[in-house]
Amino acid sequence: MFDLMRRVLPAALMLLGGPNVAAEPLGGAEHPPGCAGMAYRLERPGLDYRDVLTRTDGRRLIGRVLEWGLDVCLFDSVGRAEVIPAGDVRAIALRRDGRLSARPTAADLTVEYVSQWAGGGAGADESGPSGKRLSIHVRNAGLAPAGPFSYRVSVDGNAIHEGRTSQALAAGQVATIGVDCDVASVRGKLLLVELDVKNELSEAAEWNNRFTDVLGGLPVRVVVPADRHRAISNARNLVDTFCFEDWIQYHAQLFNRIIEQSVYPSLPHGSTARIHIEQITIAPTPEADSLAASAPASQPAAVASIAPASGSSSQPAEPQVAEQEQPVGVPKIGMIEFERLPAGGAAAGSIGLVDWGVERALGRALGLIDPTALDTPVTSVLVRGSNSEFVQREFFPPERTLLSAGGAAPLSELEVRYLERIFRRQLGVPGEYLYGLPRICGLRVVDGSGRDLPGVDVAVFQRRVSADGAVVIPEEPVYIGETDTRGRFALPPRDAKGAPTPNGYALAPNPWGELAADGSNGLFLVRLRKDANEEYGFVSVLDFNLAYARGSVDAYDHLIPTRLAGGGGPPAPRYCRTKPDFESPETHVQVIWPTSASATAWEYRVYAKIGFDEPHWALVETVPKEKATARGVFSLSVPLAPYERRPSPRAGDPLGCQFAVSCVDRDGREGPLSMVTTEPYSAEAMKLAILRGTAYFSLAGPLRRGLVKTNINSIHDVYGLRFTQFPGYEPWGGGMAFDAQDRLLMTDPYHHQLCWYENGVLVRVLGDPRHSPDAYGRGKEQFHTPMDVTIDDRGRIYVADTDNDRVQVFDAQGTFLTTFQDDTGDTELFRKPTAIGFAYGKVCVTDSDGTRIQVFEPSDEAWKLRRVLKGVRDADRALAGASGRIYALGRNTLGNWAILIYPIEPMPEGDVPERTIERVIKGMVREPRGLYPDGTGHALYITGYPFVTQRLMLE
Repeated sequence: MFDLMRRVLPAALMLLGGPNVAAEPLGGAEHPPGCAGMAYRLERPGLDYRDVLTRTDGRRLIGRVLEWGLDVCLFDSVGRAEVIPAGDVRAIALRRDGRLSARPTAADLTVEYVSQWAGGGAGADESGPSGKRLSIHVRNAGLAPAGPFSYRVSVDGNAIHEGRTSQALAAGQVATIGVDCDVASVRGKLLLVELDVKNELSEAAEWNNRFTDVLGGLPVRVVVPADRHRAISNARNLVDTFCFEDWIQYHAQLFNRIIEQSVYPSLPHGSTARIHIEQITIAPTPEADSLAASAPASQPAAVASIAPASGSSSQPAEPQVAEQEQPVGVPKIGMIEFERLPAGGAAAGSIGLVDWGVERALGRALGLIDPTALDTPVTSVLVRGSNSEFVQREFFPPERTLLSAGGAAPLSELEVRYLERIFRRQLGVPGEYLYGLPRICGLRVVDGSGRDLPGVDVAVFQRRVSADGAVVIPEEPVYIGETDTRGRFALPPRDAKGAPTPNGYALAPNPWGELAADGSNGLFLVRLRKDANEEYGFVSVLDFNLAYARGSVDAYDHLIPTRLAGGGGPPAPRYCRTKPDFESPETHVQVIWPTSASATAWEYRVYAKIGFDEPHWALVETVPKEKATARGVFSLSVPLAPYERRPSPRAGDPLGCQFAVSCVDRDGREGPLSMVTTEPYSAEAMKLAILRGTAYFSLAGPLRRGLVKTNINSIHDVYGLRFTQFPGYEPWGGGMAFDAQDRLLMTDPYHHQLCWYENGVLVRVLGDPRHSPDAYGRGKEQFHTPMDVTIDDRGRIYVADTDNDRVQVFDAQGTFLTTFQDDTGDTELFRKPTAIGFAYGKVCVTDSDGTRIQVFEPSDEAWKLRRVLKGVRDADRALAGASGRIYALGRNTLGNWAILIYPIEPMPEGDVPERTIERVIKGMVREPRGLYPDGTGHALYITGYPFVTQRLMLE
């Protein structure tokens, strides 16, 4: 979405020349339908606005940009507007003539807000009971006095009050107009306030003389420190005035527009609910306590702090909820509170675009919650599968809503239904709709054909806060059992305590127990096992809340579709693997599988799934049984492009695409999926290590997706790592080695650490305890960009401490021994060592930007330098062979990637390879990394993408 990419320039920018931008003519109408309800009108069309809007197809348009709900309006030089869906916009750049930055010296009348429930506030005419009288607050936001003016107040087009002020209004002064109106009787109708009806005044802006509001709308109070109010009022804002009140009222109107646009098949007309700003308070101090103490009794029930206005990057804090006694008939009032400016600061960023942080804060003030509280990255899942490895699943709510997005997005169906429910009641408390759960909750498990699956073993794991404060899904299930004959699994209720909320919700016994107010513990990971097959799925409390809101008050079974076999289908192929399609290795992959052992096999179905948060398998292709080769093997070339899309930006890049194959018989009965194989995406491989015949390699960047597990046939899978024991630390991939206790040692060159993993769990870190990119040092047990590690036959650990130009040596327990030195005592042996390997009693260190390899023979007394190989290019690890030959990965004299084999003894012509190998049986030697001995006289290495595991004999 464009909100993540828009470039925001200052709203008033003097143009000193710039790139030529081809502008397309705007063909919009004078009043396009997409601008319905917009109070703003462009009063100064012309060439002062030269904003650039870039569409997703690359086309660019020039004009005046204004975001409105889920659309973007683009006004041309004569004031016509074209409405473009926000999803079709890639970027916005504001380009304004410098003349627009000058604040006009004229008067500027505007309606600050209309108090409908809370009385008039300080200085207001408060006669009449709350909800029976409107207090209309009019500000002169200009720099010159405004003379007496006429006004008119209408409800749904019918005038209910007209008048004229008797006195002038000084610059910055506020006047209050009292109007009798029974708000409850006209709830939902449109209020229109018109100022200077007879057009007697000369003003800086005239569009804001017409103010619309919803009567009886959900009330919100805005509190803004005086310094921020002053800063925003001294800059031209997104609606072309110099007035905080116009700026915040536009955000409220935009929120209402989003409610209007949030429609669903079950809610084709959306919600009639709307919000209105009940009061704006300019606070001389930021202390919330003093504000609350001075507030009327009907204020406030919910507080949402807003970070400094900064376009799409502002991140409001979570709402704080306080219950108060309310006068009879007076609704609760939500409050959003701005922070003070930092010392010497300004209103951060441009106010020429919508601050979506304000929109999210308005939602929180109404009692809506941010569904990203349920976000669960793969590293937070501590459940292990049947192979004793961590389950590689992550949960990010698939529905992108206003409360979870960084920009324009609709409200969810659940949120729309909730606002409709409270519109004619009271303002809600944060997350109260989480309490709306069916009395009986369950799961219904079906196979790929939608048939009920009885006899499935079910285990349910709940997201929660662990003992060390991390939010995880632990490996202890809260429920276990199996599905009944109808494929149903009952979710037993647990005790829960909760007082009824103002809108009739109450936390009764339910499967989640004591639900957190933000819903953060309302997530289940469900494990399903049948006939040695295993699948996982997520179930959110929001799924059950929506079912309740739709009317399933008594009972609801949440459907879980699976690829488990329902019985009768043929068995899956024994394996499924991928390999590069050498005709087009960058764009296609070959999916390979053998014929099924079943004589009833009729066809095969190839499925794909992206990353770890994709909920369902997608059918790639169907392959008839006749397509098998003479050897009984199938091969299908699959383009990667459809499966290389990235999921939610919160998820980051997935590690790769998963493939699996099922078998179908003549009657259409489908069996289970084969074993799953992963095709990693294009990335840079770092190093490789081997444990019991299985190779593991890391990719450059964070290890949140784990390692790639592979074998000699290049069948890839994912090996998950977990590091929740070190809160806030996210290791990066580097050099790797396994010790005698099968622990994985890995360097983290980004945070300057040496890490120990046991069964995938980070158990120890050596280095600066800050675990920061700035946490490097030169002392012992400190590192600066450590790129590699190796372990000798005595368990000693050697770390290539790259930017410290040294190799540190530790014993098998990780206790520092010494800094690597030769038998002359020289410790200045290396220049940027980047790779290190051990085999057949020799340590090979690659340094000097991969141009030199030094071969040492370690002993108790000293490390003897046996050989120096110079003139290599882009070398990675090197290993000694049984005969004394040295094998290295790098480039040959022709500049091609190759295996470099150096003779047992140096040749007269110098340190040159006796031969190089550019191609092996499995293909070209491309960008080889991580040469590692496998204990059988061979070594494995991994090529650059597409990743292929290749073998080399260490003669």
